[in-house]
Amino acid sequence: MKKVPSKSNTLNFRLKSYAKKGGKKHRHRQVQRVYKFLKYCGCPADQIGNRHVRKFFEDNFMAQSTKRDYYYAIKLLWLMLGRQKNPDKPKELEN
Repeated sequence: MKKVPSKSNTLNFRLKSYAKKGGKKHRHRQVQRVYKFLKYCGCPADQIGNRHVRKFFEDNFMAQSTKRDYYYAIKLLWLMLGRQKNPDKPKELEN
């Protein structure tokens, strides 16, 4: 009987594959931010929504540039999950 990989295993595989290509330091940091966001949410990646994104930015005090970096990391997560729309931007970045 063939084993079907779980969604979290395929997400980990995709993130590791993403980190191997291109600018290594930047991509490694971006993948770390994705994992930190997933740990903050405390639920499977399929169950994460815009409400989690808004709460993450409200609960964590960060500089505007750090919020931007986390937004792009969450946007990468949305891409890996196959979502059609982008996540909500923090209020400071909506200019």
